[in-house]
Amino acid sequence: ITSVRSRWLLRLLRARIAEQTGKNELAQHLLADLGTDAAGIPLAQWETGLLFEVKARHLRLLRMKAGRSETDKNRLQSAMDRLLAELIAIDPARAAVLCA
Repeated sequence: ITSVRSRWLLRLLRARIAEQTGKNELAQHLLADLGTDAAGIPLAQWETGLLFEVKARHLRLLRMKAGRSETDKNRLQSAMDRLLAELIAIDPARAAVLCA
């Protein structure tokens, strides 16, 4: 695995596995890093669908965490709003489902 895209995809796989095995904190950090790192990858090297998946998964994990306490909700609200805005910019139709 030598290309930037391949390494990014491997990290996405790790985040998916962490999420599926209940390691939500780890998955949340991996997804946040993936979202940040995607900004440095030219559009020709990755699909917007993958970026949408990363941000949608991250938003879902943040919403789960925010649902546990009012303190977490207040602290995480700006990050959730930012992710939702980014999702709308990527694909408004798919993001509309997440707005509900």
